[in-house]
Amino acid sequence: MAKAPKSSAVALITLAALVAATNSAAGFLFATPASIQPLVDAGNAEINMGMANPANAAEFAARATPKGIAEAMTNTNQTQASEPAKPTFVRAVRPMTAKKRQGGGGQNVYPFDDLAAPTTDEAGNKLCDGFFVAATEKKPNPEESLQSAVSAATRRYATETGKKSFTKKGKVVDGVQQPDTVGTRAVYAYTRKFSLVAGEHEGTKGAWIERVQ
Repeated sequence: MAKAPKSSAVALITLAALVAATNSAAGFLFATPASIQPLVDAGNAEINMGMANPANAAEFAARATPKGIAEAMTNTNQTQASEPAKPTFVRAVRPMTAKKRQGGGGQNVYPFDDLAAPTTDEAGNKLCDGFFVAATEKKPNPEESLQSAVSAATRRYATETGKKSFTKKGKVVDGVQQPDTVGTRAVYAYTRKFSLVAGEHEGTKGAWIERVQ
């Protein structure tokens, strides 16, 4: 499971992410005991130490308890009642969508930070935690209007690791070949990546944003 890029401490699993995974087809997510312990202590989660992650022996299957699911719903209702209106979206963990664009990070109005790392079901299918943003009259094509939010979100989880040189061939303008452009661009290492793709939810058109790494 991906760790938070800005701290050497164990990245704690959020209740929202755990509930989303519990309600998914897989029914759980893999987590280290330390990352899930606060939720276990609160009675909101349980971890099965007999079911280790085949890809990481330090992680075990964890899921939300009925108490945790109820608390997550209460927190969501209280937040919606106290905050001003925000864009409507639906959270879901589902099979990975064929990607059109990728990015990361994002605006705080959307729950990029809460999205859990991808998991796989018993058949080996990749399951991605994500949310659906419905199209509106003001923003009829969210798969286009949300590109900057998704790109900004990935960058927030990126660390610059160096530079690399590039050469861009010059264009022909009025029959004259323009000189090549030579420069350098930054190279980044990403700890999280997000996918943006047009889609539907219960017959409503919009866009899905999913965490794919």
